[in-house]
Amino acid sequence: MSENNQSIALVWRLIIGLLVVAGLSALAWNFLHWILEIPDEDIVQNSQECLSDYGTSERSARRSLGEKILIAKLTSEEKKAAVQAFAECDFETAADKLEAHLKVKLNDPEALIYLHNAKAAASGKTLKIVASVPIGETLDFAQEVLRGVAQAQKEVNGEGGINGKQLLVEIANDDNDPEIVRELAAEFVADTKILAVVGHNSSSASEAGAPIYDDEGLVMVSATSGSMKLSQFQKYVFRTVPNARVHAEALANGIYETYYKDGNLNTIAICFDSQDSYSKSFKDEFIVAIADIGVSVPSTECDLAVPSKNFDANAISEAIAQEADGLLLAASYKNRNNAISIIKAISIIKGNQKRLFATRNMYVNETIKEAGEAGKGMVLAVPGYSEDFLTKAFGLWNAKVNWRTAMAYDAAGVIIAGLKQGNSREDLQRALSDQDFFLEDGATGTVKFLPSGDREVQDQQQVKLVTIE
Repeated sequence: MSENNQSIALVWRLIIGLLVVAGLSALAWNFLHWILEIPDEDIVQNSQECLSDYGTSERSARRSLGEKILIAKLTSEEKKAAVQAFAECDFETAADKLEAHLKVKLNDPEALIYLHNAKAAASGKTLKIVASVPIGETLDFAQEVLRGVAQAQKEVNGEGGINGKQLLVEIANDDNDPEIVRELAAEFVADTKILAVVGHNSSSASEAGAPIYDDEGLVMVSATSGSMKLSQFQKYVFRTVPNARVHAEALANGIYETYYKDGNLNTIAICFDSQDSYSKSFKDEFIVAIADIGVSVPSTECDLAVPSKNFDANAISEAIAQEADGLLLAASYKNRNNAISIIKAISIIKGNQKRLFATRNMYVNETIKEAGEAGKGMVLAVPGYSEDFLTKAFGLWNAKVNWRTAMAYDAAGVIIAGLKQGNSREDLQRALSDQDFFLEDGATGTVKFLPSGDREVQDQQQVKLVTIE
């Protein structure tokens, strides 16, 4: 009898233990849902079904029309409620919640895009494009591009849309990763609702997607990729940013006018990133341009792609100081720390009066701040844009914007102008390729494309030289 009672007690303890474990597991799962914002399965299923009219049923976790938050940094309870409502196709509630969120986070481009997507979806008449940006890799760059796209979307939809249809902008996070770009590009091509891609950010990322877009017939307009290799894709690939050659020639001309003519600069060393497509393009084009004005380039080796722990900035700076009057930093954003190390090391060399020059990737607030006093006087070649656009953008974002926002605004602008001539992928490609096509009064002036897809540079104001003060 005693043994039987013990057995029963043991069974009850086992049952109670299992119930406790199950309860704790449920609590843990709910906690993870709350922390990680994992959507419930029924919400995901409902989202896929109700948003299927917008080509979203096969969307990866890296893509969103408004049903998920991609930029976690700019989150609020209102924004969380908005994306859940959007996922359930309750567009009115989504819009209300996003408007409330934007009163506090007025500089959030993701939220503004989602707001106008909600209003567009509610209209039932839409055209869709995608903006592919590196949210996880360089969030600041991603948001700068999205602000330009968001501003263009807000304006066109506020004016009645594109031939009566509202513009939907899907956001994708490609992390500037070529492999992820290839995966997303395949998804974009397969999603027949997508009529064009604004992207990608880095030249290496754009080069990964370009062959897919060119082969499968989907227009890509990059606002920020400047490598010369992209000129090879002459059918469906375009860019609003002037290419590396244009920037290199502008900087070389500035050096000639300001320094060479006065005999203050005869040799210039170059530090570049051998793993970055734009950096390599700029270096190659700059060597040609600078040689044409009589400035020589010494053979000093300075590869910014070398891991920081193996990068000897002091030794390189000493060599540069002995061989050159100036230094060009054709840096990538990824390896900007090595470039900053060079700037600081060369500034403390006794008797040094080296002139410093740099590409647009160094024109970032945090980079300039890190360089400090050593970076003052550095001259950079960056894309130009109009004061009128700056004023208009400030009114929307309550903050200054830069060239990436301006170029992205024009990238969306040319797509909008092209879609007004025909709302198929083929119609858009024909419109942008037409040598009579142009976008007048863009943020960066008139936008017109060469047969290569490169932007036609009509005046030197499209690249400006900026001195760090």
